[in-house]
Parts: sequence; structure tokens; C-alpha cells
Amino acid sequence: MTAGTIDHRTAEVRSAWLADLTTADPVDLRALKNALDYLCAAQLYLDDNVLLERPLNTSDVRVDPAGHWGVCPPVNAVIAALAPLRSRLAGDEVMIVHGAGHAGPSALAMSYLSGELGRRYPRFAWSREALERLVRQFPRGRHGLGTEIGPQLPHQLYMGGQLGGSLAFACGAVLDAPGRLAVPLIGDGECETGALASAWLGANAMRVDGSSRHGFVLPVVLANGLRMGDRSLLGRMSADQLRAYFGGLGWTAHLVDGTDVGVLRDTFADALAATDDLAGDRRHVVVVTMPKGLGVPDRVEGRQILGTPRVHKAPLKRPRDNASEFAALCGWLSSYQPAALIDADGAPAPSIQRALRPAQPAPAQPAPAPDVVPVADPEPAGPDDERDGTFAAAVLRSLGRRQRPWRVFSPDELISNTLDPQHPVLAGHSVEVLNEELCHLWLQGYLETGRSGLFISYEAFAVLNSSLVRQYAKYRRLAAGGRPNTTGSCNYLLTSLGWNNTYTHQDQTFLTALLDAGFPGTSIYLPADDLRLEATLDRVMEDAGGLNVVVAGKYFEPGVRLPTGTIAQELDMGYSILTDDDPDADPDVVLIGIGDVTHPQLSGAAALLRADDPYRTVRQVVIHDLAAFGVPGARRRFSPADERMIFGQRSAVIIASTTTAMPVRALLFDRAGLSGRCHVRGYLDPGRHISGRALLEHCGLDAPSLAAAAERLVRRRDPSLQDHLPTTRTGES
Repeated sequence: MTAGTIDHRTAEVRSAWLADLTTADPVDLRALKNALDYLCAAQLYLDDNVLLERPLNTSDVRVDPAGHWGVCPPVNAVIAALAPLRSRLAGDEVMIVHGAGHAGPSALAMSYLSGELGRRYPRFAWSREALERLVRQFPRGRHGLGTEIGPQLPHQLYMGGQLGGSLAFACGAVLDAPGRLAVPLIGDGECETGALASAWLGANAMRVDGSSRHGFVLPVVLANGLRMGDRSLLGRMSADQLRAYFGGLGWTAHLVDGTDVGVLRDTFADALAATDDLAGDRRHVVVVTMPKGLGVPDRVEGRQILGTPRVHKAPLKRPRDNASEFAALCGWLSSYQPAALIDADGAPAPSIQRALRPAQPAPAQPAPAPDVVPVADPEPAGPDDERDGTFAAAVLRSLGRRQRPWRVFSPDELISNTLDPQHPVLAGHSVEVLNEELCHLWLQGYLETGRSGLFISYEAFAVLNSSLVRQYAKYRRLAAGGRPNTTGSCNYLLTSLGWNNTYTHQDQTFLTALLDAGFPGTSIYLPADDLRLEATLDRVMEDAGGLNVVVAGKYFEPGVRLPTGTIAQELDMGYSILTDDDPDADPDVVLIGIGDVTHPQLSGAAALLRADDPYRTVRQVVIHDLAAFGVPGARRRFSPADERMIFGQRSAVIIASTTTAMPVRALLFDRAGLSGRCHVRGYLDPGRHISGRALLEHCGLDAPSLAAAAERLVRRRDPSLQDHLPTTRTGES
């Protein structure tokens, strides 16, 4: 199928959407828009008299109005215009993606009016009490639903607490999903973020992956001309400049005044009819122009309110105490005539119910799996020493076994990581663009719509996504809400810092940020060799509900593999003991390796220690999941019995890690009995370009340095040997 050609089923689905839009009564849509605006304002201001059934008193008004108003009117206009498609949300056939988390009042209002909120939370089923609860308890989320966009609200798969991700998320959501429509709502200030600005161009990456069986994205830019405190850059453009700007990025812009919902509805229908699926050439964006805060009084006490930064949050700050503001609030709220929109029992008026068509939601329309791309058969199992031991071979063997729909997203780092995008396993499954944020957001959209995926890059560059990953982990924590999570895990495969690379590719703060955050479901895997990497990828690609980071060197040392019999234990328990010493005994020295680079050096150090004293017992330990040392809520956590096996009870302990030493020390901080007998070594910034071997020596991670450090710890524990204690290395602890 060529780009721009829409398959028969996808064309039929789009025809059904257009029929829904064009047959809706604009009068009903306007009533819905007014009801949404009123409920948003009521959530910000009212403590009582929710439907204005009597004249408003100052005692009905909140002492400290809270919430965001400025984004609500344009969002309400858009979701009212798209309301005829609302029944298709249940099967994710149509998705509304809120870029701004501040639109929480709108999402709450729409969920209440449509009945979706009551279906998920029976205490919000249509009733007078439910309506009053929604309004009165809004400030600071006292009703438990929060005040911003989040997964606790129905049909919200993206949390807009961090601006810039909505368009890329929407593209990921419709990838390999013919028959799905995603409508990202984008603030004009949001267009100034790097992720959003690059997402317009980045969508072109979907054209070259060999498939056009995708869904549709119809972005909506809410152009009210203002950011929080000043004019937006888009707001300074003329209509011709806006069309030229989007046209240069490959999108045809439809500019429309959002004050008339009927006209807005027709504009959406025209744009949708003209657009291709994600892989096509014809792309359209709707730019909705509207003064910021439309609906509020124009001026109060001589101060301009409408269309100014004052409307970003609650525009009238103290109406309970200020007579002019109170009068303005009374006029503003009564202008919506709420009693005509919502009845005394909290149910929407018939016109609004017609607009929403809530009676029989359309059945779910699961997207068919993407075209099956032939993949090479995995190599026969055979003896381990006959298998290709490279990083690329391990990755391809694992991905070649995947059955459910999956994708690889990479910021132009596949070839650099020795992976050929045209390899039969990857061809048709990989998407690349030189932007880490877009790759994460595409992956996030893909995962949240029921598929699995993998982000592949360098560890040093993943730090650019630290905030995005932490935000996503927050989202997943909210979405879980104590329920089993079947969403595919967010998986990162990163080649390690730079033991075989340049100085600029050495940055490990991504792992530090994840460990410091302590999110449930976190695993940080540092496989020791190619077989462990392959087994780890098998595990995470079938995983659900987690946040998995796999860090490995892109060049494994030839012929260096650890025993294979412990791989299953490392995956299940996060560690293994390599040596065959008595597990109940207390060895003289414990050498603990975290990451592939450390294990050959520790084996060399063990040989040196045994050569110095043949009767010395040396235990070697593999730490496979760093998070098991103590990240709260991690998949696995070492028990006291595990820790006795790992550290011994009186042994001298040397920990060698490809991470920096700091996060390991932090995880071990409160371990009783380790003080004075445990030394951690990790990456130390050399401050210059040096070879991989020189970097190991600089960090004290080469075999002689590790053996010498162990020897010092052993002697330090024996007072009779103090006079012979070697000088401590700089930076040791």
C-alpha cells in the first residue's frame, strides 16, 4: 500500500465519523458548550447555590477561588463541536489528547455531563448531590479526582502536566492503528516547546517505514494569543503567516473563529475529510482563534480582564470581599442560564443529551495488527560458544521472537548501536528521528493504546528524557490506582556510558534520576553479557505495568561470558552468586559487579587475590537489577537473607559499578554492618578524552586496582596488619 492510499475499512470508518459530525444539531452543540463553560466557572467559584436557583449571595462564593479558566473556553468549544463522536471514545476509536493539564475543569465537566464520570465513580452519577459534590470539592481536588488532566478521569491516556508532548503522543497512538482518530488539543504557547515544535516535522518519519496502515491525527491549535504572562509567538502572526508557517511544515491550516460551535464543527468535518492517515501526504491542522478567557466580563473597576493574562487562572480574585467583582461574577454566571442547561436533579437538559448521544456507546473497534513483516528465524540454540555474542545479535534474536505488535523508536542511534534498520527483524518495525523526546512520546502513545515497544539510544543522551520519563511514571502510578496494570511496560535499551566511546558520551544521571524518584515498578537491568541481555529483553518486552531500563555495552568483550546457569535467578531475584563457596559461610572478600564492564575486571581481581593467598575465600556476585537494592515499590527487593548472601556478615566488600558510585552508596546507606567494610567504585569523570583502558584505571575499576582495594579492606580489619596498610587511593570511601 502506497503512502496516501487509505484502505477500505479505514475509509468506511472515516465516513462514519463525518456522518456523525454533520448530522448533529448546532443548537444542541451550543447548549453543550454553554453548560461546559458554566460548570468550569462554577468549579472555580461556587460553594453553594450551584444552579443559581436563587439570587447569588456572597456566602455562596468561595473565599479563595482556585483553578484555571483561560484554557477552558476554547477547549469547551472544541470538545462540544466533537461531541457527536463522543460515543466512540469507549473503544478508543476516537481519542481527545489534552496537551494542557490546566483543562481539568473542562474534562471534569464533560465527563459529568456525558455520564462517563458516574459510570466510573457511582458517587458522580447524575444527581443533585453529585453535581454539588463536583463543584464544591473541586479546589485542590478534595473530591479525589484532582484539578488537572490525568488518568483518574475517563478516556484520559495522557497527562499534560508537562507541555509539548500531545502531538507526538497522538502520532504514537494511531501508529499501526487504522480506524483510530487522535485529536491533540495544543495551546499556542505549547507550540513554542521543543518537543511540540519538532513534532510537526517529526510526523514525516511515519511515511518511510514501509506501512501506511495507520490512523488519523487531526491537531487543533488553540490560538488565544497569550501564554501565561505575555503574547504567544503564534499570537503575533497574521493569518497569512500562520498558514505559511504550518504549510512550510507540511500541514494545511484551517483558521476558524471558535465562538460559533456550529462553524467549528463544520471546519473539523472539512479538515477530516481532506486529511490522509498518518503515513499520507495530506495533513491538516485546525487553528481555533478566540480571545483568552472568553465569557468573563470585559472590564472590572476600570481594569481590562478579557484577553489578558489575568484570565489564565480565576480572573476575579476576591469576589466574596469586593463588591465590584461580586457584581461582575453574578452577571457572568447568570448569563449562562444554568437552570435551562441542567435540571434540579443534576441531569443535563435533553438538548445536551442529544449532543452527547450517551445511550448506546459504539462498540469497541479494535485496530487490526499491522502487516506482518517477515523476520529471519532466530539462530538455533546450539552450544553457547557457537552463538554470535555481539550486542546486535542478542537484540535481534530477542526481537525476532516477538509476536504481539511492537515497535522500536530511536533518535537516529540504531546504526551507531550496531543495529541495521533494514535488517529483516527491524525493517517495518523501527521509527527513527533525531529527537529523544519525540521517540519517547511516540513510544508512550503506542504503549497506552495496547502495544509494546522499545526505546534504543545511548545512556548519555537518555538524560534528555529524564523529566518525560518521570512524568510518565507519575501518570502510570495514578492510572494504576491499586488495580492490576496490563499496559505494556516502558522499556529503554541504552548502550552504556563510554568505556569504548568518547568523553562527550559519558553521562549517567538518567539512572540517578530514576533511582532518586523511587517509582513503583522500576527495574534497572545491567546485564553482564549478551546472553543475559537477550534474556532480559525477552522479559521486558512481554512485561506489563513497569518502567524498565536496560543498560549494556554495545561491544561485549569477545569470548567473555559468565556461567549461564544463573541467568534465570538473575532475572527473577535480581542477583546471583557465581562462585561455589559455601553460601552459609562468611567469605574473606566479596566482589560485587554491576554492569558488563565490571565482571571481567572482578574475575581478574579474584585471581590476583587468590594468588596472593590460596586459602582466601572470594565470593563473586552479579547484581542484575540495581533497583532491587531498595527502590520503594520496585519489582523485586533483596530480602535480609539475600543481603547476607550478597554482602556476607563480616566480609570485606568491593562493589564495582558501571554507574557512578553515588546512587549505589545511596541505596546502601542504611544497611547495618556495611560501614567500614564496604567500598564502592564507579565511573569518575576524567575531564578529558582518554581510552577505555585508561578510563578503567582512572576509575580504579581495573583488576589490579580492585584487588588492591580489597586487600586494603582485609588488612584494615586486622589490627596486626595496620603497619603494612597501603596508602588509600584518592576518592576512596
